[in-house]
Amino acid sequence: MLKSVGAALVAKDYASAYAFVATDARGEVSFDEFKEALEAYLERFERGLTVAVKVEPYDREGSSQVPDALKGRVVSEGSIEFDPGGDDEGFTIAVWIMMEGGAPRIATFFVGD
Repeated sequence: MLKSVGAALVAKDYASAYAFVATDARGEVSFDEFKEALEAYLERFERGLTVAVKVEPYDREGSSQVPDALKGRVVSEGSIEFDPGGDDEGFTIAVWIMMEGGAPRIATFFVGD
């Protein structure tokens, strides 16, 4: 799922990437907010970005960006790393993943350098 999100974002296909945001989380993150948060990072790069993903179990004891209403449903956390290559610095999207209808979906995310 995260590889698909990363590929959609590299293609600047925000709608396809947003389709992986859980329906129950969309009250917290609208499409416009999602696009605005990511567009500023993605628009900096004119050449191709490589994407790497990592996923690990969710640490329920650690601090988190997850809204209280969704915390009990989060099953893992991960990252999508975008690397432009060369000397340019990329960026990372931290994601928290929940299951929805038997499929993994993004509960929330955070973008940073």
